[in-house]
Amino acid sequence: MKTKLLIIALSILSLNSYSQIKFEAGYFIKNTGERIDCLIRNVDWKNNPTKFKYKLSEEAESITAVIDDVREFSVTDHIKYERFTVNIDRTSDLTSELREVRDPKFVEEKLFLRFLVEGEASLYKYEDGNLIRFFFKMDNSDVEQLVYLKYKSVKDDNFFNVKYKRTRPKIKENNLFKSQIFENLKCDQLSFSNIENLQYKENELVTYFVKFNSCKGVAFNKFEKEYGKDMFNIVLRPRANFYSFSYEGAGAVDFGSEVVPGFGVEFEIILPFNNNKWSLFIEPSYEYFKSDVMPTDARIRRMDYAAVEIPVGIRHYFFLGPKSKLFLAGGVAFGKDFNSKIDYLRTDITPNALISDLEIDGTQEFFFMAFGYNFNNRVSIEFRQNSNRNLLSNYQTRISDFKGYSIIVGYNIL
Repeated sequence: MKTKLLIIALSILSLNSYSQIKFEAGYFIKNTGERIDCLIRNVDWKNNPTKFKYKLSEEAESITAVIDDVREFSVTDHIKYERFTVNIDRTSDLTSELREVRDPKFVEEKLFLRFLVEGEASLYKYEDGNLIRFFFKMDNSDVEQLVYLKYKSVKDDNFFNVKYKRTRPKIKENNLFKSQIFENLKCDQLSFSNIENLQYKENELVTYFVKFNSCKGVAFNKFEKEYGKDMFNIVLRPRANFYSFSYEGAGAVDFGSEVVPGFGVEFEIILPFNNNKWSLFIEPSYEYFKSDVMPTDARIRRMDYAAVEIPVGIRHYFFLGPKSKLFLAGGVAFGKDFNSKIDYLRTDITPNALISDLEIDGTQEFFFMAFGYNFNNRVSIEFRQNSNRNLLSNYQTRISDFKGYSIIVGYNIL
């Protein structure tokens, strides 16, 4: 079953999944100043690009434009990039990689910076993986990075600590960006009190730059991503579970397979990049499995398992059309059983008389993988395969194998 699931998953991955990433109306400006109105492939870039694809018409072949040839480009009126040669500090914020210097380490690079606010004071963003840097520009001045970085300080004025080398580096912050904003974005209605608690975060910086341009009474543009109507979903998910259970200890027993119902409620949040193709979800669900062993010589007679399971995972959509999409999902699930038991015939004490319960491991953790189809963001069907679980991990000499897969139907109520 696992092999079949993997083959199907790879087949889905091989499909053309770019239908939702469309060529949309936009323009770009060449180094010569010539403006080209065209259709630009809107990838909804998470990381700032160095190139993009465009078409001169719907029927035309796509062409790749690179950063060296383009001064500026825009698509859908919500996304605009401009090319600059800037000094950028790429110092990591990871504690293990922090330097012991508070000053930034600038490197000159040619970058497309994304507009957040365009006006007398313009704000830009650069993102590359975990690295996020903000830049600003006043009228016709050069673009400058707003400086914020973490660093390690080993200075310690405590004589005892210094003498016996018991100093530990402290994590400090260089908040130079606050002084940069205060010195450059001056307006009668704004004071340092508006800046002192400012965080190096997109929403807070955008708010301040909007306030400044409004205070100056100048025209400005605020670029905001287009969020779809369905960025958060609550989905009812009844299912048919195909479970089987086997045991090895004092003899081997196979309980066979059972089809049992289950029910869950999924909470999904669509991630705001790559045109809504990625999401995170959590799905509390109730699972139940009960089976009896028929042979009278079996020492294991009954399996009764009930649990609340909470799968947490990530999903990737492959758009087939405006209302139709396939998806792959995977993650880890955590389970907690309720009064579950395995009846065990103790023939070593009194033959065929005393039945005792084997204790099931109360907490379970397992992986899952799934693929499915969603229509109109309303109804879906999913096939999910779970990894095998040993419900008797509390015992050294007894091994159980609880495995299964599910067919899940979803209905989005939000």
